[in-house]
Amino acid sequence: MFLFIVILIYLLTYSFTKLDIAQLYDITKPTLRKWIRYFSPRTDYKVWKGRRKFSGWELVPMLLDFGWPGDAGPITKGMLKVQCETEYGTLGDVVALNADRLGFGLAEYREVDVFPPVVGGWIKEIMG
Repeated sequence: MFLFIVILIYLLTYSFTKLDIAQLYDITKPTLRKWIRYFSPRTDYKVWKGRRKFSGWELVPMLLDFGWPGDAGPITKGMLKVQCETEYGTLGDVVALNADRLGFGLAEYREVDVFPPVVGGWIKEIMG
């Protein structure tokens, strides 16, 4: 219990740079910027662009939106194609048809090549 409290205090008081957050998910900063813009409704994109460091408290909504970094890892369109046994065009069609359910549309899908674990899971779930 004591160790948990120490880790929690450290996490919530430590400052994270954008590079630190990107490295948690093993992605680049431009990919992280797209994730924030399209898949993180809890994080204000304008605030994100104007800041260099974020507290642990500010990191929590991102973790909730993207999924825990160690669980699944980011999912590329190629991985989705293989795992769902389909083609890129079909994936795009499914995203377009389920935009309301997913929370993003075809335009956002086309902009992003690497998806957060949670979003990749949603697409795989819809594909069946």
